[in-house]
Amino acid sequence: MTPFVNDIRFSSRRSLLPALIGCAVAVSLLFLASAFRYSNFTYNPAGPPRNAGPGDRIPRSIVTGEANQTLILAVRVGCHFCESSMPFYRRLYNVAKTHTNPKQLRLLVVAPDSSDVARSYLRRHALDIDVRAEVPLKSLQILGTPTLILIDRTRMVRRVWIGQLDAKQENDLLSSIGML
Repeated sequence: MTPFVNDIRFSSRRSLLPALIGCAVAVSLLFLASAFRYSNFTYNPAGPPRNAGPGDRIPRSIVTGEANQTLILAVRVGCHFCESSMPFYRRLYNVAKTHTNPKQLRLLVVAPDSSDVARSYLRRHALDIDVRAEVPLKSLQILGTPTLILIDRTRMVRRVWIGQLDAKQENDLLSSIGML
């Protein structure tokens, strides 16, 4: 018989329990460390991401022209709420086309999709609106679609509407652009 073999065996369950608890704690700590490492729980000195809001500026590379106001519609192909909002966007487009001068109000669609895909999507919904395609929405502080942003001629954000709008919000938007 080999020496020390009998010494390795645990003589009772009481001495096995601390070893099992130690292993469970070590595995749990490894799991938590890896979960923390690959998560969004990292420190961000700028704070959590936020949507664009009044007082923010939209980059000149996105908005050009001399309109007094520009209404930016951020949409994405495949977005259920964008699809559900299209009847209102069509109404908005028709009202803007017939009641305003392009120097007063400009409609602009921004989309993360390719130019062809975004234009096809808008054509399918009978909207002939200027498009800035392949725009990373986070670069405009847009966290989700649909989002509508009203800016003035200095590209300063004046109002923001997020998500599919209800009737009250639609009227608020129309009122904000002078259409109601």
